[in-house]
Amino acid sequence: MTVASKTPEWLAWQNSLPAVLVDVQQIQGNVSEEEKQINANIFAYFCTGSGLTKFPPFNTKISRGFRVVGFSVWEDTEKGSAEGEAVFEIEVTKEMSNVYGTLHGGCAAVSYFSVAPPGSCRRAACRTTVAAMVLLGRAKGFDGTGVSITMNIHWHHAAPLYVSSF
Repeated sequence: MTVASKTPEWLAWQNSLPAVLVDVQQIQGNVSEEEKQINANIFAYFCTGSGLTKFPPFNTKISRGFRVVGFSVWEDTEKGSAEGEAVFEIEVTKEMSNVYGTLHGGCAAVSYFSVAPPGSCRRAACRTTVAAMVLLGRAKGFDGTGVSITMNIHWHHAAPLYVSSF
């Protein structure tokens, strides 16, 4: 089966997800307000289940704390490539911390799988998350949902408790 024949099915499914309450005018980035809303809906489904899944996702409790900051897609016509970036923020709570009172690496890894908090990783690493791939897939016409193959996290500094942008 070709990608083109699968496109209407996945696209219709993504567009049919229930809308989450988000002020798309507050979301930064260069995609349309409609795409910002649809991508927020997709993120909510994969990270919280949106009440539609039989089994809530593993990281539901943490994911409910994320706030969408921005969605952007850039195209490099000279190289024939494109990149997507989904930026979120979350306040680090005690439940997310290690014995030093900073964000636990395991919690960070779960978070990076879905999103990339601002300032917490290099820009290239932020573009490898699921949210960014879904965003890019919608812009370029492919199903960006799937399985992560690799994950690289570059720590610049620890994220202390009660800080939302680290």
